[in-house]
Amino acid sequence: MTQPCDCPSTPLPVPGDKQDGLQINYVLNYDGPQTDVYRTLAHAVPEGDLECGRPVCHPDGALEFPTGTPADIYGYTRDGTNPRLFRPAWPECIHRAFGVLIRDKQLVIAGRCNRLGCEQFGCPVTLDLCQGCPVRQAATVHKPKSIRTLIAEMEARGKAGAAARIVAGKK
Repeated sequence: MTQPCDCPSTPLPVPGDKQDGLQINYVLNYDGPQTDVYRTLAHAVPEGDLECGRPVCHPDGALEFPTGTPADIYGYTRDGTNPRLFRPAWPECIHRAFGVLIRDKQLVIAGRCNRLGCEQFGCPVTLDLCQGCPVRQAATVHKPKSIRTLIAEMEARGKAGAAARIVAGKK
C-alpha cells in the first residue's frame, strides 16, 4: 500500500503566475557577464501600468524611466544627475535569483538566494546579506584568446590539420 502524497494542497507558483493579484516574473542568475542578467530583468517587467512608464534598459543594465520621478528600486542606486536612471548595486553572485513585479504602480525587484547549501537558500536577501555571504560566487571571466594562441593550442594537442584549415579560412 502506498503512502499518500504530502504535496501542498495549493499549487506552487511558477514564473508568470499571479499571487495576490500580482504577476511575478523570475530571472535566474547564471555564470557570465552580470550586465546580461540586469538587461534580462528589464525584459522581465510584467505587463501593467507603471506610474513613470516602462523603463528602458541601458547596455550596462541600468534602468531609465521615461517620465516623472519614480520611487527607489531596492538593489539599485539612483543616478546623481538623472533621477529617472537606476544602476544595479547588487554584489556579483551567480546564485541569486530575482523576482520582478509591479506593486502599486511601482517596479519592485527582489533578490532571493538560489545557492544550495547556503544558509539563506530560498530566502529573500538584502544587499548586506549578499555582500557578506561566505559562499557568494562571482561570475567567471573568460578572457578571449587570439587566433594565434588558439592555433598554437590546437597544434600542441595534435590538431595541426584543424589549425591549417582555420588559417586558410576553411571549416
